[in-house]
Amino acid sequence: MRDLGRAIRRYADGDLADFLFDPARAAEDPRGLAFAVAALRDAIVSPPENLLPLMPVCDSSLACAVCDRDITDRSLDDGEAFEVVRWHLGRIAPDRQGEILDVNPLLYLDSAARELRSREPARRAVDRAARLYYDRYVVNGARPRPDELRPVQLACQNVIIGLAALRHDAVFDGLRVESYTTCDVAHLATGEADRAMASLLLCDAFQSGGTMEIRFGRTVNTEGGKREEGGRRSRELPVPPGLRRFARARGLELGAKDRSSISPAEARELFLLVTPMSEELRFNAFFAFDARRISPERLCYALMAGIWRDIELTYLLGTSGRATSILEGGSDPADRIARGAEAEACRAAVMIGTLLSRLENSSAALGSEVVEVDEDARNAIPWVIQSDMAAVYFAVQPGTLIPWGGTGATLRTKRTSEAIIVLPRPMPHQSDIELLAKIQAKEPESAVFLLVPQDTEMSEFPNVPWLKCPQTLDLLDQVVRGKLDTMRISRR
Repeated sequence: MRDLGRAIRRYADGDLADFLFDPARAAEDPRGLAFAVAALRDAIVSPPENLLPLMPVCDSSLACAVCDRDITDRSLDDGEAFEVVRWHLGRIAPDRQGEILDVNPLLYLDSAARELRSREPARRAVDRAARLYYDRYVVNGARPRPDELRPVQLACQNVIIGLAALRHDAVFDGLRVESYTTCDVAHLATGEADRAMASLLLCDAFQSGGTMEIRFGRTVNTEGGKREEGGRRSRELPVPPGLRRFARARGLELGAKDRSSISPAEARELFLLVTPMSEELRFNAFFAFDARRISPERLCYALMAGIWRDIELTYLLGTSGRATSILEGGSDPADRIARGAEAEACRAAVMIGTLLSRLENSSAALGSEVVEVDEDARNAIPWVIQSDMAAVYFAVQPGTLIPWGGTGATLRTKRTSEAIIVLPRPMPHQSDIELLAKIQAKEPESAVFLLVPQDTEMSEFPNVPWLKCPQTLDLLDQVVRGKLDTMRISRR
């Protein structure tokens, strides 16, 4: 704690003078530690007594060091400080309260100081890149090559949370990020800006080809850097402090061998870290990684670029032996047998993904024919892939409205039903009907359906409960071809 106290005094007189809570200031001073402690104790959710406020994270949350004793304890100077957490003063989801900002308060203060020093230069650099980009490409209606400098702006609810300028660099065959800056805001989870920006950088690095290495700052030549406007010299920069802090808080050290570079191995770990996956997909994916069937970068790109949904990839990995080929863009069109097997699996996966999206966005109060446009109001629908039957279990509330049923009428699960079991079959056969009957006998309290394309003729399967996806077989094939083509050309 004595080291932390010395660091606070040093930074309070330097880079963090306008941000750190200074113990030397009066109790009524908003930049004083006493004022911050009082504000923290007035939070809607009372914090533990061992949180020491360090500095604001945003207008409604504070970065606090976790101490080994009450901060009012007279022996606090002899104690220890552990990680730094973010404590919100207002209402926040319970799982978002107390999220880790960094593993050590000294590292956090150093990181915050570096980040604040670099923020304004990065903003100006991105502004310059944006003006050049507008003049060269937007005005002319042209698209830049991957090796041209491109500005990036991330925003959420009209608030800018990240800026960057990037290009593919042929010198080391990787991504060059010349400028980078992010910030935490009240309505986003801790580190979300860096997670989103890292996702964007990694997707661009994958799509542009190369080694997946990411270097920061401008290229340095053997003379120490070329001279730019105003007499400045170009130079490489360390991995951005905010990005390093995000990864460090989650157990990953970036720039371990080269402070200006995220190595290919680190990029792989970072890609897996920033890519949200369901537990079932993560299990299937790591099984495929270990068997060297799929590279982590390709699967993460397919998810983060929105080419395949989580449930669709889980279904493919769990039910098809062709998942590897599908994620690489599919078999040679001349191999009609392999191509047909892949098409059947992909059609089923797309139908399942569409159904889950409809269930999550349907208002239970207004009926499933009404779709919510407020993304925050989506219903979380748990699901499980039953690989041996190529079926999907959706956990729902009893009496849930189900879309696409019968001849277009809306169906409702039984009052006691807690699951919808769906067998996606783009081209159903009699064996599928027999399997459905077995599932109905085994799961009498569940609503069991055959899921088929819109133009499937079901008259030959009387008394079979079915759901018709809004897409016809031809439309499904168009969607599938688009996904396969995108995965094939993504590594150019």
